This record gives sequence, structure tokens and C-alpha cells, in this order.
Amino acid sequence: MNESNQTGVSVVTCCHNSSSRLPETLKHLASQSLTTSLAWEVIVVNNASSDETSRVAAHLWSEYGSPAPMRVVDEPTPGLSHARERGIASARYDTLVFVDDDNWLNGNYLSVAYDIMQAHPDIGALGGHITAAFEVEPPTWFGEMQSWYAVGPQGRESGDITEYKPHVAGAGMVLRKTAYEELKRRRFAFILADRTQLQLTSGGDTELCAALVLAGYRVWYDEGLRMRHFIPRARLTKAYLRRMIEDSAAAGNVMALYKLALAGRSGGIFSYVAGEVTSRGWWSLKTATKVLLGRCSLFALEMEVTQLFRRLTALPKLSSLHQQHLETVQRLAKP
Repeated sequence: MNESNQTGVSVVTCCHNSSSRLPETLKHLASQSLTTSLAWEVIVVNNASSDETSRVAAHLWSEYGSPAPMRVVDEPTPGLSHARERGIASARYDTLVFVDDDNWLNGNYLSVAYDIMQAHPDIGALGGHITAAFEVEPPTWFGEMQSWYAVGPQGRESGDITEYKPHVAGAGMVLRKTAYEELKRRRFAFILADRTQLQLTSGGDTELCAALVLAGYRVWYDEGLRMRHFIPRARLTKAYLRRMIEDSAAAGNVMALYKLALAGRSGGIFSYVAGEVTSRGWWSLKTATKVLLGRCSLFALEMEVTQLFRRLTALPKLSSLHQQHLETVQRLAKP
């Protein structure tokens, strides 16, 4: 990457049948306050859409009159991770910002993100504070479950969170492209496909952050980065949340590989499984205690137990995944 490619911001917006969600998202993007000297661009990734996402995106951007150029690129393979990889490969600049089709950035988001990444060259991934925007009044249980919707603060305070929470949500994530290119030189490839049209699997953002940490980069959180995550009526049901938790359970085994690699162990599966069972069981017990004390809802406990059950039933597959991918994951580690 030449020097000029490092002095700008590339916004990557991944879309699957997003024509109805794009207007507000692009409107917030077009309203960004940036100095005239800072170059930026928007890349809309059309991920196997069957609607008019591409046409709508181009029309809206022209209508909003932003000075930043927009490009629409196609990624025919379904899956958010595939779409993000296409967007990264298409980006001109070193500071990348993932803006999902339901993410509404505050007006200074891109400028704040750029300044932080320039000031701290060891940052691989950066996240901010996400609040929710609702189509309808949210259910009473939403506050307890909001982290499943990528809502809330992502750290205790602004700064380096690598040691206690080495990941940020993909929504609004700021990524250093040169760090990602270093991962690709070490033959990084997503094990997790992340969300597709038919599955609510997740974890691709967590996997990417773990890979960056293995390679020696840091993960940061900053309160000054603010955005809203729009949540439609259809996602505010107990059935949807339960499905999201169940479909995401398999991601735990993949993240176990990264935890083993970060710990510098080639084995340790059985001790990991024992620790996982103990910690998740203890967490469920704490949640049950909160229910008895009136500090937590019975539904929150039900979801905690659902997650525990799904993770435990997925653990037998860890051994084969370990044999298949651990060496590849370890190759990412900083020498």
C-alpha cells in the first residue's frame, strides 16, 4: 500500500436485500463532518441480493449530494464475512469502517475514528458506544439482552481493552487495512462465515479481532465513537433471540482455537472444556441467584441456560475442529 492510500477513510457497507434499510443509513453517512483535506469513500457490497439494493444505493448517494465517491461491488457468496472481505479488498484507504445497512453513525464518527487510528498505530480494531433505535417500543427484556443485538458500551472506559475483552462488534468496527493485509500474508481465512440469509450465526467480528491480537495488534474502545443500531419489529421477539443464540453456539468452538493459540498451547482441549463447563455453569448459577433476588428476569435465565446447553452440545465437535484448524490459527501468531 502506498503512502497516499493511508490518508483517508473507506466505509464498507455490506448489504443483502437492503433497499428498504439503506435510506437512513446512507443519509447519516452523507452527513459526516470531515475536513476537506481528508479523503473518504463509500463501498456498498451487494451480497447476493435479489432486490434493487445496487440501484437504490447509487440513486440515494447521488440524491444526498455527498462529495465522497461511492462504488457498488458484488459478492455473490452469501455470508457477512465474505461480504466484508470483498469490501476490504476493494478499499483504497487504510482506515476502514464497517457500517451495516442498519447502522446510523453520529456526524463525527469517521473523523474521530480516523484521528484515533492515526494516533495509535498499534490498534488493529476499534469500536464505540452503540445505542438502539427501534421501529416499535422494545420489550421489557431488551435491556438484559442488548449485547446480543450489538448494543451498549464495548469497554469499561475509553482505551485499550485487549487484556479483558479482546473484541468489538462488527457494527461500526474500525479496522486497519494494513493489519488485515498482514493477516492475509499469514494465510488467514475466516473459519466462521457469519450471518447468511438462512442462518443467524455470528462471531466473524470476534474471530477477526482474535486474529489481529494473535498477530500483535491491539483492540480499543472509545466513548467518543457513537452510533445507533436500528432494530426492526421482527427482531424484537423471544423466538428471534432464541434462534440467534442457538445458531451462534457453534462459534464458541472456533473461538476456543484462538484462545488456545493465544495461550501458546497446542493442546489443552480437555482442560479448556472443563473450564468452559465450570465457568458457564457458574455464570448460570449467578443469573439464577439474580432472579431469586429480583435483579434479573426469568427470561434472561432461560436464555442463559439455552446458551449453556447449546455450547455444551457443540463441544464434542471441538476435537475435530482442533485437528483441522489449530495449526492454521497458530500461524497467525506474532513471532
